[in-house]
Amino acid sequence: MTNGAAVQHADCLEFPVGAIVARRGFEDFASRFVWLAIPLEYYLLTRFTGGVEIWSLPIVFIALLTIGMAIGISCIMALLIRDGASYSARVRIWAVTLLLQWVTSLLMLAMGYVLGRGFGEDYDLLYLVMRGLPNFGSYPWVLDPRTYTIYVLYSVAAAIFIKLVVRLFGEPDFPADLPRGPNLVFVVPLTAAIMMVVHGLTRLS
Repeated sequence: MTNGAAVQHADCLEFPVGAIVARRGFEDFASRFVWLAIPLEYYLLTRFTGGVEIWSLPIVFIALLTIGMAIGISCIMALLIRDGASYSARVRIWAVTLLLQWVTSLLMLAMGYVLGRGFGEDYDLLYLVMRGLPNFGSYPWVLDPRTYTIYVLYSVAAAIFIKLVVRLFGEPDFPADLPRGPNLVFVVPLTAAIMMVVHGLTRLS
């Protein structure tokens, strides 16, 4: 494999945080986009019922709790994965990455429910496809492989969507010293884990 091919392969698995922070408009939009989590969580948490009444656990609190989890995980990942940047820069990169990936994954999941309702079902599209598998019951639950599998797939869809948007609207020649984004091999499963835990907790009695 040539060096150029290796770089291209690495770029395919890199969250495009450099392209996002390089443009003022992109970063401003991203900071506002995170707050879309509140209406998205309201829609999603009212799609499935559990032991906790939805009004007893405010949606805003759930969204803020998840933001706090993402920032906490960002601090840990910045300690574990060092790429030459300062610790504060690494925390910022991871926080931007996880928050955008999380909200976009929520958007993909919400779209899955909208498509499912188009088929006359109260479930999301991926669940409708996978529910015929053995022991594939209702979801989401905490630390549940079925829940995690579905959320990983939605997180993959979110990562592809983000990279396509950046490619279409933000791919001019950026300076070489821009921060490199985290590897999607870490970002996708971490995002799915955050969603599984937060959504699963709302169903605990």
